[in-house]
Amino acid sequence: MDESLKSEGRSAAASFYTCFLEYGHLIKQMLEVACHGQPTTRTHETFALLNEELARERGFVAGVLALPECALDGLPAAAYADFVVCLHAQRAHIATLQQRSSAEELELVCPGWTPNAELEAVQQRLLRTFDVVGVRAAFSLDTWWAFTTAHIEQMKELLCRLHALAAQHAAMMNASRNASAVSLASAVSASRSDSAGSAMGCGEAAGLARPCSAGSAMASGEAAGLVHSVVVALARPAAAEPEAELATLWEGFSAAPAEVIKEQMLALLRRRMAPRRSAADDRSAATMASLSAQARSSYDESLVPESWRVPLSELAFVHQIGHGSTGTCYRAQWRGSSTVAVKVAHGGSESSWRSELSFLARLRHPHVVQLLGAVFSPPTYCLVLEFCDGGDLHDALQQPTPPGFVMRVARGVASGMAYLHSRGVLHRDLKSANVLLDRHRQPKVTDFGTATDGVTNAQARRRGGALTAETGTYRWMAPEVINHEHYSRPADVFSFAMLLFELLSHEMPFADLPPVLAASATALERRRPRLPEGTPVAVARLMEQCWEAEPTDRPTFEVIEQALVQTANSLSTAEHAWLDAENGHPVTAKASGAGRTRGEPPMAAGSPQQDVQGLASNSKRMRTMNPTV
Repeated sequence: MDESLKSEGRSAAASFYTCFLEYGHLIKQMLEVACHGQPTTRTHETFALLNEELARERGFVAGVLALPECALDGLPAAAYADFVVCLHAQRAHIATLQQRSSAEELELVCPGWTPNAELEAVQQRLLRTFDVVGVRAAFSLDTWWAFTTAHIEQMKELLCRLHALAAQHAAMMNASRNASAVSLASAVSASRSDSAGSAMGCGEAAGLARPCSAGSAMASGEAAGLVHSVVVALARPAAAEPEAELATLWEGFSAAPAEVIKEQMLALLRRRMAPRRSAADDRSAATMASLSAQARSSYDESLVPESWRVPLSELAFVHQIGHGSTGTCYRAQWRGSSTVAVKVAHGGSESSWRSELSFLARLRHPHVVQLLGAVFSPPTYCLVLEFCDGGDLHDALQQPTPPGFVMRVARGVASGMAYLHSRGVLHRDLKSANVLLDRHRQPKVTDFGTATDGVTNAQARRRGGALTAETGTYRWMAPEVINHEHYSRPADVFSFAMLLFELLSHEMPFADLPPVLAASATALERRRPRLPEGTPVAVARLMEQCWEAEPTDRPTFEVIEQALVQTANSLSTAEHAWLDAENGHPVTAKASGAGRTRGEPPMAAGSPQQDVQGLASNSKRMRTMNPTV
């Protein structure tokens, strides 16, 4: 290509990216103006932010389609990073809407995050490979602009309906306040009349009748109306309560003849008015929520020391390499030279991101994936990790494996896990999909999203509780975890036994069963996967020790690591050859295809599992009826 054309292409790409950034700023300013002074809710604000990110996506892809082909290579690396952040910010906003919207709001906004198939296809294609050339071949600029604009117009219509819903709620609150004010005025008027009529022995103070005893109280119906007015006022958000009406309530109760009611209600009103008096110039509730969010972000920012922070501008995303329950991983170039993996947290997975960051930041071991840095750009959170170009162990087992692979991976994982336990870390989701392989096929334990401090059962009991049950992935989960019993480090040892089974068979544990039935087989029936025929005796013995039903009967990882070294030295030539079979030794019929499916996503700590909630109680009943179970 002519050098002048290359130069023009780079210039066009740089100009486009500058315009794209300005476009994003303009959209943000327009959003702020549109929302100013309007009735708003948290759902409305989040939905508006989602619409903003959709508009940014439209602008980016439209620019890519409009650029000449010679300019595509000149797009700054930050452009793709911004696009990834844009799409993951959409997911974060959708997660917030799903978690925090009322049923009425959720039904209204749900169509906003279900775009047409063409839009979804473009998003997935660009997220996986950033294949802008392929997108250009599939879509014209006019086509892209047409269906994204239609989707954004639908979003705008939904925003208007959210405006109307917020205004409707505000009107209902005003009507309720007016009704309360009328009820209060009637009750106070009746109270003064009654007090004036029974003034024997009573004095006047500040022009208001004062009762001499509780016996001169207003009629019960009137008292009930007065109390109802206060309850209605107290049920509303503090920021929505007009100061004048609070003052009216205060005055009315000051003049009320029922001393007991008065004292109780005044105490409540004092607590209600205290924040108002100390923050009379506070802005709207939406602004306060925004300030609160900023405060939380400031607090979260302290979790990422300056030495660990990586600006997004230093990362050039190449393509997607993995996708899990808490994040999506990308291959990326860092500062133009180092190849790294970037794990972008999914919306709603910020706590998992914080947990993984806190653990990885203190871990350094040849068989544990290394943290290189972190991106803190709310609502986008990323981990920058060492890149393992061998992929994960689960995928490697779907292909022929080289000689020595089984024992090398087993020893490496045992070494990494021994280190984790020595540092007080309980992994809780050890499986083949969470073991990466570097270019030399050396394993590295990864994914600490469900990890926790590796306390013992005794320590957990002293703290007044136990570790969260049903955390991990069912096929690899220890029976004590499934049964909601106390568990600690031996639970990881049980999962390691299941990983050994994968190494031998090249298939998942209980591949012929659904995940829940696999858990039931492990916890209730005390079944274990059938070992492949010909498994070396020493290997079989170690596996059986690791998956013992009683946690205290399982060896530690230090013992396992030593046993694997001894086993490797003691195996015969025939046994080594058996272990080196490139396709493993499957135990499930291949016709079902069960052994070739991807591992299930892990159960988040504390996540409700309605379909297996009876496993623990059933297990306890079985042990009660038959102590040998």
